[in-house]
Amino acid sequence: MAQRSSASPDVAHLRSTANLQLESTLFGRLPPEIREMVYAECWVVSGLRQHVFLDCHGRQLGHSPCIRTSGEPDERNYEIQRLMSCRRRNRRGARSRSSVAVDRLWAARFSSDWHEHWPCEEMLPRTPEKVARNDHSSHSHRSLFLPILLLCKRTYIEALPSLYSSVTFIFTDIKSALRCLSSPFHPPTALLRSLIFSLALPFRTLHEQRDYYSPSLCDGPWARLCTTLSDMARLHRYAPLPSAST
Repeated sequence: MAQRSSASPDVAHLRSTANLQLESTLFGRLPPEIREMVYAECWVVSGLRQHVFLDCHGRQLGHSPCIRTSGEPDERNYEIQRLMSCRRRNRRGARSRSSVAVDRLWAARFSSDWHEHWPCEEMLPRTPEKVARNDHSSHSHRSLFLPILLLCKRTYIEALPSLYSSVTFIFTDIKSALRCLSSPFHPPTALLRSLIFSLALPFRTLHEQRDYYSPSLCDGPWARLCTTLSDMARLHRYAPLPSAST
């Protein structure tokens, strides 16, 4: 299920006003190492790979789990091979003529803005009404991210670094990435250690900074994203997936 995210609160203010809650079982009896293990398990069951995207109005960020396995081949490639094979048979005048028409489902998959993550897109609610009433299919599930972070101030302070260092954020468009990574309302993104980008960009976009001949002119989205990524010190290494579009 796609879930909405909101602006991050002031962590320094939370830390100064948080109650230690030493009378509780979580904070009074469990050592920090055990609490860290509890948080980590919550992230695992919620999905360690999360798509982050803007809603249809481009106003709010949402997230949903990635259902693809790392390195999994794109099924669209096999469908293309099947279509090409059918076309070759038809050209040879085979008795049993197989259709080479692409149905609406596969046409949508081929043109998906989520690229090889089209199966993840198909798991999202289809209508705003479904999103509003939290309607979801049997393949989706509620995550524990917000319940843990909203439990109390102390759990937010403790769990946030664990979440951002454990979960990989996946972006399939530049606007969503910029909104998430460069927004002043999401300062904890400095804790992120793992990002995946699956983008299909025209050649001109990759060199758009050349169009800005004056320092007074703003960079384009791609240049701003590159600058934002270069400022994220915890991104230790760049390791593109074999099947990913980067």
